[in-house]
Amino acid sequence: MTNTVRENFGFICLVITTAGTFICFVTPYWHVTGRTDEYIVGKFHGGLMAHCEPGGCKWLHAEDMFMQKRMPDWFKATQGLMSVGLGLGLIALLVATLSLCCTCHSCNPHHPICGLLLTSCISMAVGIVIFGVKAHDDWGIELEKGLYGSFGWSFWVGIGATAMAFLTACIYCCMGRKRH
Repeated sequence: MTNTVRENFGFICLVITTAGTFICFVTPYWHVTGRTDEYIVGKFHGGLMAHCEPGGCKWLHAEDMFMQKRMPDWFKATQGLMSVGLGLGLIALLVATLSLCCTCHSCNPHHPICGLLLTSCISMAVGIVIFGVKAHDDWGIELEKGLYGSFGWSFWVGIGATAMAFLTACIYCCMGRKRH
């Protein structure tokens, strides 16, 4: 069985989408703050999994979940929604990889992949909106470098991964390949 150009392009887009989602999820640069007072000077940055200070990074899930328990509910909701998005993206990648390798004549895996990616896209988009609005309201984080800080590159990679998930879902929905 030979794969079409659309199938290969869709698969490459899916790999990029999943990689972007993974990178934004694990890196600690969702927000960056600069703090200067008489006791502390330096940059602080945090993500969904870790919070970093000039002395080093701490995992939110370490030390009996002490830091995780201190996080607001909206932050935990963002973690959960981005986890769901990443999980669905990984399942879509698994199904797409198997569909490239297998020669099932009676099935069309493109529509399930499309559904997984659309659900992943919606989950990540809601998580990003929640984080963006609440980080601005509660922590004073701005789009550009503000008084209390700005959104970091991991946040923007998350937005790109969400857009890429939507694009990839559209590609898989439009494939509709016929097998003989």
